[in-house]
Amino acid sequence: MMSSQGTDRRILSSILFIFLKTVSSTTLIRRDLAGYELARCNDGSTASYYYQQDVRFAEQDVLIYLPDGGACGTIEDCRNRCGNGSPEKNKCTAATDQVVERFDGIWSNNPLVNPFADHFKVSIHYCSSDNYAGTRGASRLTGNYYFHGKHILTAALEDLSIRFGLDTVRSLTLVGAGAGARGVGYNCDFVASLLPGVRVKCIADSPDMTPYWVRTEDCGKRDYEKEESEKILWGREDDESCVEENKSEVNSSELAHRCGIWSRYWPYIDTPFFIVGSQFDPRSFSADPCVPATSDPDYAEFELAWRRGITALYESMAAKGKKTGDFFVPDCRIHNYLEGDLADSRLENLKIETFESNQTITLSESLRSWLNESSALRAIDGVVKGNRECPGPAPLCRTASCAARRSLTDYPLVRRRLLPPSNLFPNNYSRRCCLDPFYDYGYGGGRGRFGLNNPGSRTGLRGRINNVLGRRGYAGIDSSVLGSDKRSRLYKRLIYLQYLRRLYNQHKNEYAREYYGYDNYDGYDLDPVYNGARIPDLRGNGNIGIRSRGRVSLSDLIGSDYYDDNYGDYGSGILYRIRNALRLRKGGDLKDLDDEDILKVLEDEDFDYEDFGPLTEEIETSTK
Repeated sequence: MMSSQGTDRRILSSILFIFLKTVSSTTLIRRDLAGYELARCNDGSTASYYYQQDVRFAEQDVLIYLPDGGACGTIEDCRNRCGNGSPEKNKCTAATDQVVERFDGIWSNNPLVNPFADHFKVSIHYCSSDNYAGTRGASRLTGNYYFHGKHILTAALEDLSIRFGLDTVRSLTLVGAGAGARGVGYNCDFVASLLPGVRVKCIADSPDMTPYWVRTEDCGKRDYEKEESEKILWGREDDESCVEENKSEVNSSELAHRCGIWSRYWPYIDTPFFIVGSQFDPRSFSADPCVPATSDPDYAEFELAWRRGITALYESMAAKGKKTGDFFVPDCRIHNYLEGDLADSRLENLKIETFESNQTITLSESLRSWLNESSALRAIDGVVKGNRECPGPAPLCRTASCAARRSLTDYPLVRRRLLPPSNLFPNNYSRRCCLDPFYDYGYGGGRGRFGLNNPGSRTGLRGRINNVLGRRGYAGIDSSVLGSDKRSRLYKRLIYLQYLRRLYNQHKNEYAREYYGYDNYDGYDLDPVYNGARIPDLRGNGNIGIRSRGRVSLSDLIGSDYYDDNYGDYGSGILYRIRNALRLRKGGDLKDLDDEDILKVLEDEDFDYEDFGPLTEEIETSTK
């Protein structure tokens, strides 16, 4: 009996689930573009679009969706994609389904979850393999494929205007994911120009907002060649204002790249746009021709460089003050947020802090606020912060044994050439603390290059110092402890000098290890090759001498090229002189003064820094 009841419950649950899905779904009807000569798929068949069966809102607010679907940038790739037997052949030819159902995300009819629940919805059938930007007809030079993505979009807009009065509606939101997001970038201003009386906005879900400077040394110009070859093969039409401003200034390869990827041409888009993207989109990363494979030893460094680059790109967008660009960028490994089985959950539950106010907001709330034009809406997670609402592994973790949370010192160092270029930001811009915990914000450098925290930040000054110096842990401290600006500035520089000493010792160690094969700071056991031999003096003064056994110091190896006392806590070392100034002023034996003791000294409101004398001026001048 119980078994029968259990079975009945499961059946009822299934029926209820199907009912609820059906109620919240959107039914779309196919409309072929047979009357438009240029509306052709790759194989020359007729392109089409799907429109919502419920046309109640057709004359008010409209959403046009450009689906993802990839692209092919060479004739060979297109043959593999569109040829007989290919699982992707349906992306190169006419649609066959007369009616389709779309569920969840932007297709949901639940207004509590979906900001577009009351919009009339349209989906363009993607069959041109050109990111909706091609204009080139079939010929021997294209492998006999049509690349008419932009013609298809134009024909759909014209047909929608004739049938549903699109040119007179209140608003149109052009939304795209992946390849569709790139199509949104190429066509956002173009669509707005075709519908001058309509309030047009654009949303790019997971576009190619990629840190283009993160590239392997052997990349050459593969990324530029890729963009130029696609532009030629497809007859790709990029954002018009980008092309007009740059065509006389750069060569064709640079032009194709500069106006071909979102992360470079976004400043030229004048129509309001909103980007939803991940700090690390695995699909975008793997599609980049200039990054290493996951099996490469440098993969972790490049992933971290990519994450830091993505964050810098969005920070630069906010820094440049362009009013048309907003974004929502969680620390996720997701490609496409607004459509699919988990789209409702992401809209409702995915939340991050806003860039301006540090208030937490969901993806649904951010899109709703942006649609209502209430204010600029920029929300982003910090680098490798992690987001509990994102499925998948923690940042930079690819194994089951990888801890969900790791210390910043566990992450790889990123070489300088992979860091964001300074021209990414406006002149005299100071980067916002503390989106990138690995960045030196000017309060001192560290293992992760993030230094001290700014006053009022959640992790606290001493918590940052702990990471910089690798010393014992400190609890959070109120920013008022630092007192005056001068006091704060001097203490920060003292910490910076201590870091420099560590960095100096580290490089001195690496210098000897790489040249001689030694691996110890205090002294180095002789490599067998040097036993009983003369060790060369790198300064060009012949040989140091014979060392038949025992240990070799760094002084033996590199002589006086490095001076330990420059950064020492003794003699004429800078740190010693600072501590001695404190000792002279406060009295007592502060020979073993540590950072916590120094901080206590600095808490004294009556402390006078005149004892620093010329040293203070030297530090002030050299660190401005």
